[in-house]
Amino acid sequence: MKVCNGEGYFKRNGYSLKQRQELFYGLCIPLRIFIAMCIVYLFQVSNEDLHKAMCSILIMVCMYTIFHSISCLRDYGHWWHRNFEMMVALCILIMSSMFLHDPIQYPIGQYIAIPIFLDILYGLVLSVIKKVY
Repeated sequence: MKVCNGEGYFKRNGYSLKQRQELFYGLCIPLRIFIAMCIVYLFQVSNEDLHKAMCSILIMVCMYTIFHSISCLRDYGHWWHRNFEMMVALCILIMSSMFLHDPIQYPIGQYIAIPIFLDILYGLVLSVIKKVY
């Protein structure tokens, strides 16, 4: 099964550059900010079961992201860097695992959103520099 094909879903399906820009700035960036803010908010709630469930979900999402990034590592059709995407996922995976292992010794739950914010910033800067979507 071929996972990567050298271009993004929207480009492959005939979306214009303007439509892809609108999707990136109007949907992708706000959605990522919303997810990061939800993580920050949910870690402020004093519910250890909720924290563990959220870390477990993050671990599964990160494992999928790392698998997808590794399988597409040599795919140069995308404008973002798979290595950076993989590093962000690995960082979140490690932080979530440490928190699940011992939340008292590693009270880093509220910081799990930092790599997501860095990813958003990186995507914005890269989109302005490269001007591609």
